[in-house]
Amino acid sequence: MSISTTLAGLKTASELTVRLREALKSRDVKLDEVAARIIEVQDLISDGRTALIDAQEELLTANRENQKLKDELKQERTLKADYLFRENMYWHRETNEGPFCSTCFDSDRKLVRLTDFDGSFYCVLHKQSF
Repeated sequence: MSISTTLAGLKTASELTVRLREALKSRDVKLDEVAARIIEVQDLISDGRTALIDAQEELLTANRENQKLKDELKQERTLKADYLFRENMYWHRETNEGPFCSTCFDSDRKLVRLTDFDGSFYCVLHKQSF
């Protein structure tokens, strides 16, 4: 059930309550009719509560996913800021640790240390020399 449908149902419940109250004031109402309207109002309110709880759960899930994406973006920005691209490889800006494979870093955001192989650097994942 959508939020707009829920709100429409709650509006209907409110209107029924007002009409019921007016009918009770005028004493121009049958008791079985009052009971039927009260049950109808209770059903509308119950449906509305259920729909609002469902919407709240969906909103919490969306908020968690949003926060996860924000955290990933922040981590990616930090990672890019911490490493320097030099000679087709990545090196840590402050410690000069490295080198790391540029292909792994650029495509998967993975820091894969390159192996020194006879004076050149080699990525064991991509079987690529740098």
